[in-house]
Amino acid sequence: MKSGKKIIAAVAAAFMLFSLAACGGGTPSGSDTAGSEGNESVKDNILLGDEEKLVYSTDKEFLMYPYGGVPGKLRIYDKNGGIVEDNIPISDEQLEEYYKQTKDAGMNMTTGGYINMTYADYIRGLKVCEKIGLKMMVYDQSLVALLMNDKISDAVVVDQVLSNYSEMLDSPAFAGISVWDEPSVAKLGEFKTALDRWNIIAEGKIFYINLFPSIAFSSSTYGTFEDYIKTFVEKVDVDYVCYDHYPLQTSGKNNYLRDDFLYNLATVKANSGGRRTFTVLQSVQYGGMHRALSGAADVTFQVYSALCYGFEGFGWFTFWPPVPNDGATTFGDAAYDRQTNQPTDTYYFVKDGLNEIRKLEDVYFNFTWKGTKTVIGAENANGGENYDFALAAFTETATPRIESVSAEQDTVIGVFEDKDGNDGFLVVNYTEPSANLENKVVMKLKDCTKAAVWENGVQKVYKVENGWLTLHQKSGDGFFVVPIK
Repeated sequence: MKSGKKIIAAVAAAFMLFSLAACGGGTPSGSDTAGSEGNESVKDNILLGDEEKLVYSTDKEFLMYPYGGVPGKLRIYDKNGGIVEDNIPISDEQLEEYYKQTKDAGMNMTTGGYINMTYADYIRGLKVCEKIGLKMMVYDQSLVALLMNDKISDAVVVDQVLSNYSEMLDSPAFAGISVWDEPSVAKLGEFKTALDRWNIIAEGKIFYINLFPSIAFSSSTYGTFEDYIKTFVEKVDVDYVCYDHYPLQTSGKNNYLRDDFLYNLATVKANSGGRRTFTVLQSVQYGGMHRALSGAADVTFQVYSALCYGFEGFGWFTFWPPVPNDGATTFGDAAYDRQTNQPTDTYYFVKDGLNEIRKLEDVYFNFTWKGTKTVIGAENANGGENYDFALAAFTETATPRIESVSAEQDTVIGVFEDKDGNDGFLVVNYTEPSANLENKVVMKLKDCTKAAVWENGVQKVYKVENGWLTLHQKSGDGFFVVPIK
């Protein structure tokens, strides 16, 4: 799941240089800069009563899942990464507690663990998931190999799967199967037979493939990242596109954001062919550059940024810790401590962050994504430029409802519309979350006397005078704004 590839595709880099030149030094066409005239004296908005709140409801949920869930057996390591004890059975009581912890962390689907996960372990886990109301996605290497074996007839494969995996298929908690992680471009054409068979066996259950991010396409030999996404959509007939990419980096002294995080989100969304879009995000320290989570703001920042591009599924790499060293890189503890197999601070950061995000489901799923708007902050420390804003500029869209917008910090705004034509804007403080930079955003909205604002997932309604709305955001914040005439 890690993506320790070269830094960025050559074609993407060339596109960025073009964007920088075309957009005036990193301010994309259609985006705003700080200092919109006439807002210097704007005061904070007056909070109105609960009777002014808007009512939205939905049956839809964000797909939240760990990439690396509860294992079949436990393993204890020492402080140096050596195995102290292996293949430790998990009691029924403890197993249920682990799955409850997964659900309590905001997950509605789980996956198998990295360590010693057998089909019997999945069946045991499915029974617990059914009991507590959690779905499970199963990875079984033998099942995947059977589905992809084109030397055996469809009828034989279907019969064998139905016979050998009936208990799994019959479980109400069964969500589908994980098939492949980061397939090459050439590999994408090989999934058709397996998917056709799967649709006969378990129509409507997920056939999960997770794709590479853009950093895997540094050579034109492999085409561009955009081509890769288009090829997946063409050759793999599923209703989603999913990839992994991790933005929280460190030099050892300073934390910083990857400068292609938004580019990946924008490219996948723009080339998804209307399919749902998922992404696997960062919840573990690995290698020398990808840092551990430092707070819930690291979680909310990643998800709110993806929501600005219309995403609705979020995996977390990783939840249960993989081996300390896989031969290529080192990994931190993630959400569970390797010495105690108990939750770490990371677990609680993820729990707090995801349970805030889940509060947005009712309003978010009543809106359709239309594009983005970016704002260079007055306190931007990069000479008034944002490299990633320029790279992802192709999703910039006109927003007539916003006459002007200014911000102290760099800001991403997702642009949405509901079925009745009402505007919605997801406003995100786009700064390195651990830097704890507060953001003041001032928007001049047309035809607006009030605004419903979801802050930390909770709706508040403010009086808007002369169209001016002021938002005060902390690190990791994303506010969903619905202007009201």
